[in-house]
Amino acid sequence: MVLFLSVGIALGWFIVNLVPTNTPDAPWFIFLSGMLAISAMLLPGISGAFILLILRKYDTILNAIGHFNFMVLIPFGLGALTGLVVFSRFLGWLLDRFYRATLLVIIGVLIGTLWVIWPFQVRKYEMIHNKERLISSTPFWPDTLTQPVIYALLMMVLGLALVLILYAWAKRVPQN
Repeated sequence: MVLFLSVGIALGWFIVNLVPTNTPDAPWFIFLSGMLAISAMLLPGISGAFILLILRKYDTILNAIGHFNFMVLIPFGLGALTGLVVFSRFLGWLLDRFYRATLLVIIGVLIGTLWVIWPFQVRKYEMIHNKERLISSTPFWPDTLTQPVIYALLMMVLGLALVLILYAWAKRVPQN
């Protein structure tokens, strides 16, 4: 149980800490980008747009949409469709055969990706192509209880309470 949760946490943390790289603009890579982006969207905690940013294809796809560039949109769409079919079937297969382990890995991925949404971050920016771009973000634990810290902690507790209330309510509703 701990092993699968740990694997998921490591995977989630690894994904959110990937550094964007240079990638080809060839149709095969656009297809692959579509597959990976849609596969990420099927899992909670990982954004397809984030995957496109890592693959350096977010701007490429947005520009293709804005300019109706079907030489990019067709491979991307076919890749997304292929990824949706293949990964959803693979995920279904995993859940049928290894339900608990699969859920533990998915929960681990969610926990591992939480570090990127932690509200207290030291962020570093760099000017790239006349735009300020985030190059690193490191979470920290605040050492003083300021108003924003209290507010953030209150919202975290409120969110947790809401999830627990909804969970308890869902267990009481009869299943058909």
